[in-house]
Amino acid sequence: MEQTKERKSYGRCPVCGGDIIKTSTGYACNGVLPEGGKCGFTVHGTLHGVQLTDELARELFETGRIDILPMVNKLGQKFRGRLILDGDHVGVELEKHILKGRCPVCGGRIIRTSKGYACENYLSKQHTCDFHALGILGNRKITEQEMEDFLAGNPEILDGFSSSQGKVFCGTLTLNKDKMLAVTSRVSRCPVCGGHMLVGLKSFNCENFNNTEHPCKTTFWRHLQAHDITKKEIDEICKDGSTHEPVELTRANGQIYHARLALNSSKTEIIKLGES
Repeated sequence: MEQTKERKSYGRCPVCGGDIIKTSTGYACNGVLPEGGKCGFTVHGTLHGVQLTDELARELFETGRIDILPMVNKLGQKFRGRLILDGDHVGVELEKHILKGRCPVCGGRIIRTSKGYACENYLSKQHTCDFHALGILGNRKITEQEMEDFLAGNPEILDGFSSSQGKVFCGTLTLNKDKMLAVTSRVSRCPVCGGHMLVGLKSFNCENFNNTEHPCKTTFWRHLQAHDITKKEIDEICKDGSTHEPVELTRANGQIYHARLALNSSKTEIIKLGES
């Protein structure tokens, strides 16, 4: 007697855990419910204009989602989204703009929203993370690139912030004690007294500059021969005495050259080393 050919499985059923097999109309579970009776979970072969191939079906049932694809709604309007397993049915997740980098609180993906940026777990029904950020801080728009630099652990020095009283200030993006996005003017540690170095419009200044008991007059210019010193560079200069790599500088006659930036022997000025 000829044996019945075993039907190929495309994953596990989200309802009963049975095998998903291909049918004449799409894909269905061939499992049995705990209380008895055949499981009724089925998925049509075409959903929202997407023709489910075997490859897409396996991706859906094994990972719970497929990649973003062009789709069509009931009115014939085109949009982009992905099919996802949502309990006992297949739903649609509309395309979202996801940034490079991960949430600094829980590691989730960061999504650009109408108000700014938010962790996907803040936007979820379970709401397992509180991290979200307004797109405007200190009366200044935070660009996507600036947010991605922060998420990568390399926040840049940003100009153009202002207080409610109209005072202009500079700073870098940081995570405050409430685990929310904030701006800080602290960029490094003073190489002389160990206090915080504060970034200003033109220079880096020790926070103890006006301290009456223990004044520290450490000040470094932010801009040197057409080069804007970055947060990473000022950190290296203050901590290690020089930048780890040469930076691009420009002479008064327009000639471009490269040199490392370093502290002088008295730690009162940033000088150039190894000009090339």
